[in-house]
Amino acid sequence: SNSGVKAINVIDAIAELKSADITPLLVRISQNALAPAGVRLAAVEALLQIDSQEHLPLLNEYLRASAPPLRMQAHAILTRLLPHDPRLSTPLSDRSAPLALRLQALAHVVTYTPDSPILTTIVTTANEHPQVRMAAAVALINSAHPDAVVSLVAMLRPGEQADVPVLRRRCCLSLGVIAHQPDPHASAAYEQLARIALDPAQPIAHRHWATEALLDR
Repeated sequence: SNSGVKAINVIDAIAELKSADITPLLVRISQNALAPAGVRLAAVEALLQIDSQEHLPLLNEYLRASAPPLRMQAHAILTRLLPHDPRLSTPLSDRSAPLALRLQALAHVVTYTPDSPILTTIVTTANEHPQVRMAAAVALINSAHPDAVVSLVAMLRPGEQADVPVLRRRCCLSLGVIAHQPDPHASAAYEQLARIALDPAQPIAHRHWATEALLDR
């Protein structure tokens, strides 16, 4: 509503002062059950700009909000204030979270905990969202997790999830990148690609992708 937008604009203007004197007012707004959720969240953001540590618990309910816009906004606020906060990766394991938020969470994992086992799990989970699986397959290129190559190869077993050829090709390409870069798993990736390329039991597409990945430096 217009009144809600105006209230948020006023709160934003007050927040620019960064004065502790306005903290009691902002706390009252943030706890006012009659105020729109967006207004209350704006007050929480203003409080965090004044003292992020003291008022951080106020953001928790919005990080778990059922309304996607509120949840997205809360995570955006936390990203700006505390980009290292581990809670920013939480939506990755929550399949009810908005896709855009899950992809942001995956990017957070890649940046701060690239060897997390959740990436290998996502790639091989059949009922996981295809875009999240694709992003995880790309992320495994820079993962030192011992199962990184194993999970990528698992997607290239004959008959394995034949309905996701784009993902299987992405896994093959990721193996190719690992095989050709200074990586502790480079030799394992190279050996697996060579095996797939020469295996007559493999689909022709798999053999072609593996050969392509071996030759593409």
